Amino acid sequence: MSGDELHSLELKISKLLRYGVMLAGAFMLFGWITLLDFSKNPLEAFHDYQHKSFEQSLQSAFESQQWGLLIAYFGLILLISLPLLRVLMTAILFIKQKEKTLAFAAFFVFVVLIISFSLGVEI
Repeated sequence: MSGDELHSLELKISKLLRYGVMLAGAFMLFGWITLLDFSKNPLEAFHDYQHKSFEQSLQSAFESQQWGLLIAYFGLILLISLPLLRVLMTAILFIKQKEKTLAFAAFFVFVVLIISFSLGVEI
């Protein structure tokens, strides 16, 4: 792989991450704005804390048709998934460069990240 092709791939990865962060931020901002209700105290929702798992929060938002909250959650999930995508694309880049050791290391990091995210989710 030539230097120009390598630079082009790295540039594509960086642009994907940049636009991904902006898109995730836009989803979160849009979702949060749709949740604003100026007819009552905006801090009232924080008065009583209820511990819920992420799955319960999603289910509750879906059942009560809180589309703004679901859009904000989608943006958050997108933002969290960007580093995973970066590691995966880096591994693919190393494969194209025929750097087997670095590709293996990147895939190992990818698997460890997937496992750590899976263990962090309350079931």
